[in-house]
Amino acid sequence: GDLGTLVPILVSLCAAGQANLTTSLLFGGIFNIIAGLWFKIPMCVQPMKAIAAVALSTHLSAAQLATAGFTTSSIILLLTLTNLLTPIYRLCPLPLIRGIQLGTGLSLVTKGMTSILNSGTFSGNPGTLKFWSDNYMVALVAFVGVLALYPRKRLNFTAIVLIAYSLIIALISVTTSSVSLGGIGPAFPSSLLWSNVTGVDFKLGFLNAGLGQLPLTLLNSVFATSKLADDLFPERKRPVASVRDVGVFVGLMNVIGVWFGSIPYCAGSGGLAGQYRFGARSPFSVVFLGVCKIIVGLLFGKALLPVIQAFPGSVMGVMLVISGVELASAMRDLTVTEKAKLKDSPNGFLVAFVGGSVVVASGNDGIGFLVASVTAFVLWMHEVNDEEKEKREVGVSDGRSLVRVAWDRIKVHVKDCFMPSHEELNIPSN
Repeated sequence: GDLGTLVPILVSLCAAGQANLTTSLLFGGIFNIIAGLWFKIPMCVQPMKAIAAVALSTHLSAAQLATAGFTTSSIILLLTLTNLLTPIYRLCPLPLIRGIQLGTGLSLVTKGMTSILNSGTFSGNPGTLKFWSDNYMVALVAFVGVLALYPRKRLNFTAIVLIAYSLIIALISVTTSSVSLGGIGPAFPSSLLWSNVTGVDFKLGFLNAGLGQLPLTLLNSVFATSKLADDLFPERKRPVASVRDVGVFVGLMNVIGVWFGSIPYCAGSGGLAGQYRFGARSPFSVVFLGVCKIIVGLLFGKALLPVIQAFPGSVMGVMLVISGVELASAMRDLTVTEKAKLKDSPNGFLVAFVGGSVVVASGNDGIGFLVASVTAFVLWMHEVNDEEKEKREVGVSDGRSLVRVAWDRIKVHVKDCFMPSHEELNIPSN
């Protein structure tokens, strides 16, 4: 379930010479192993998508790609170590997080459908490789196969079957073409990027790519991933993956690896949702994936790029669609009809839907979060106004203005967010 997101970005950056395939797989594998042993769940390791998109569209150099990942992770690490990350997370109402998850999920669905539609045909000649690799019929069969086992929570082997099928098709495609493989063995970069980086590289890398990645990493890789871990593993002690731990993990990921030519990595709620949907439950799944990445990178680093370039986009697209649907479904707890639950968040669905829609339309998590925040605040002011009207009608109002009442509530909420939690004080929750 992890490869549907990893492969397209990894191939594009390495084919453009902006990253090194061997070191990207090596560090990605190491991070997978650390994530599994640290969080004890199938915590995902994914490319920083916003940085990758800008790097490919504006042709950033390898050094600028590295500085973008380094500066983004450094800021996340600084926020975490200064104990600011957890209060920021507490300040965000649940519907805002759900909106980011909805928008990211729908974005994955859109990317998956684009990959499927780019296959360009519905069927073809059964005697050609195209008939068995990249067309609408292959996508349809793969989709039906995934749906057939969709209710199975544990023994869901569709991702393994789809990746194995894609690998076979890719190997046949490469061996029957004129593409030359690089041979066995790793292909490390000739020098560390740190030795060639300049102040201009830091400026362009952060301002052009890192700055746009920062809200995506903060909201989706840290906040939404931490919340989704609690949602997917309700039987475990909360928090399953605390905001602080995820922040430290994401912050440390790109401090070293990018200077060896690795693509910038982070966590992500979409990857966690996808791996969970395809059956991953224990840390062993991502540890196993990490070991495979390391072995493949060291043994076949020279020959692997043309092989993964030949992976059928129609199959990868189906995996992206399923991962996106799983992530977007996290907002289903905001679609309740019971009055008791609606009382806690009567406008939660609207706020989340607005945020998710803007994320998809703008392609920017930060803009979606900002619009959803404004929406939530305006609707909350209406709730406060209605409460004050009821108090005045029964004669229990203290006479304060609406603005003063709202401001006093905000101050109390902010103060509470910066107070240690029961878990931090070792106080049993009620």
